[in-house]
Amino acid sequence: MYHVGFLSNQFQFLALLCLLSLSQAARPDSTSTPETNELEQITVTASRLPVISDKTGSAITIIDQEEIQKRNPLSLSELFRTVPGLSVSQVGPAGSLTQIRIRGAEANQILVMIDGIEANDVSQGSEFNFAHLLPNQIQRIEIVRGPQSAIWGSDSLAGVIHIITNQAGAKDNAVMQLGIGSQDIQQFSISNRFHIDETAVSLGLESISSRGENASRVGTEEDGYRNTTLSAGLHRQLNDTYHLALSLRTTRSQTEYDDVDFITTGLPVDAPFRTKSKQGYGGITLSYNNNDNLSQHLRLGLNASDNANYTFPEADTATQGQRQHLDYQLSFHNQNHRFTGIIETERETFEQQGPISLFGNPNKNLSTLSRAVASEYRYSKAKFGLSMSARSEHNSDFQSSLSWRLTLAGLLNNGDTKISFAAGRAIKNPSFTERFGYFNSFIGNPDLRPEQALSYEIGLRQRFQNLALTLEGHLFSNHLKNEINGFSYIPEQYSFTAINEQGKSSRNGFELSMHWAPTTIVAIKASYTYLDSQELSGAMEIRRPRHTGSVSLSYESENTQASLSYIITGTQQDDFYPPYPPYQERVVLEKFALTSLDVTHRLSSRLRLKLQVSNLLDQQYEEVFGYNAPGITLFTALEFQLY
Repeated sequence: MYHVGFLSNQFQFLALLCLLSLSQAARPDSTSTPETNELEQITVTASRLPVISDKTGSAITIIDQEEIQKRNPLSLSELFRTVPGLSVSQVGPAGSLTQIRIRGAEANQILVMIDGIEANDVSQGSEFNFAHLLPNQIQRIEIVRGPQSAIWGSDSLAGVIHIITNQAGAKDNAVMQLGIGSQDIQQFSISNRFHIDETAVSLGLESISSRGENASRVGTEEDGYRNTTLSAGLHRQLNDTYHLALSLRTTRSQTEYDDVDFITTGLPVDAPFRTKSKQGYGGITLSYNNNDNLSQHLRLGLNASDNANYTFPEADTATQGQRQHLDYQLSFHNQNHRFTGIIETERETFEQQGPISLFGNPNKNLSTLSRAVASEYRYSKAKFGLSMSARSEHNSDFQSSLSWRLTLAGLLNNGDTKISFAAGRAIKNPSFTERFGYFNSFIGNPDLRPEQALSYEIGLRQRFQNLALTLEGHLFSNHLKNEINGFSYIPEQYSFTAINEQGKSSRNGFELSMHWAPTTIVAIKASYTYLDSQELSGAMEIRRPRHTGSVSLSYESENTQASLSYIITGTQQDDFYPPYPPYQERVVLEKFALTSLDVTHRLSSRLRLKLQVSNLLDQQYEEVFGYNAPGITLFTALEFQLY
């Protein structure tokens, strides 16, 4: 069985390269890591090279470190609930599977990157579980809504969420936090940014544990959670033209969960089940920039996961996945034009082990290899930006695919008005599970074709400088064909298979957001999303609320920051599988509202006190049918600035 330890062999290789680089003497480039105010104007995700966000037609939300510290979230899902176009589904208390959907797309149609490394879990249907992503080591989150396959590949059919952790920089500092809370929450984190000779280094450790809450409607058993995350980064300017960057991250977690009563109710029931997970990410990038008109990047990225489920004796199962990604990028640019060419190769492997049972044989060992060629052209002037990108991808198991994307952005009234347009064709390759199921009793379909989406959006942003008010809206339309149905019944064989559906499903809607700072110490943010996400039959897709919105009021003085948030999730539908006819039933999940309070107070120049109350009114609700969501949670912490 393949296991991911603290460092796999590949990660050890990356660490060795890191140590070798320390032996080269060079002066660090203090401009290589932009300051926070510059980061607020530049996105590294909407293009293959950093670009001013005003010059792109993509819908972008940037959550900076100041916002993260102001909200003090125990879970990043609390932040994502306030982003227009995003919806959250969490299967129970802290640590439970947490899915994010963008504009009604599936969870595995979103590419998640951590410091530029693809983080989607090959062993879990090629989606990312946000439950295990702890917030204290995160410096910045960039969310790009809309198809990005032409730039970033298959998994980004609906958009990209890029998590950027604390980066090594010119300024050394070290921060430690100790926290406790209800449900026996215990939290510890420490981050350190320093220099070894001329090399900037960042290190981080974060852990959290909780007694948990009861996820099932009946019973009293509490489902606990533990997580420990380690991270490391290195930046070194080797000489005037070459720069080396390395990042490593590993997460170990244990989540307790319930069984399902398949005999009488079809609903969750108390059980001592648990899942142990390990994820590892590593990347090394060698960059060349002659400070004139040529830049090159060579990047190796590794992603490995190991998930073991402990249920009944002799019934334990495990899945492992690995992604090895190598790409070379060459860019030519002058004052207004930029052309980038990309060559990529990626291998994915999937392994599953478990006992043979009445359901069949779960054991599998599969792999795919893909190669892609992509290009991007950008034209930028003071009040106008244009981008065109295209990608041709060839896979060892699927038919070749072509993606493209076009964006336009225009600035009027001295930049106070922005008009944008984006269109694109994106693809999503089928996952190993979609093609071959969990057991060999499932009739595998190796001939599944990639899903294809054609999307359009227009955007308008208006700033009223005299009122300190910004309004923004996006209207979007998305049509998906070759949609994969993973439960197509074959009566002749009394079994299921996966097929590409005929026809197109649609996801249409609009997003609105507002930011108003009536005074220097008070600010109000609000967002609203309307979504009409329909299946081929015309029925509403499950776990896609038609209406979502949020309002947050923040206060900031010299020593105190406070934020009060109110988040509304409208009525949505889900599927229920009772053990009696009709065996599949469409049910309604009621709307709910969550209120949270976050306060940070500076006790001294190096000490801060944090307080967070999630679900302040103890709202009872379900985001997945039959599973109780977390109730009121109180958390307090002390943060020490060590130097």
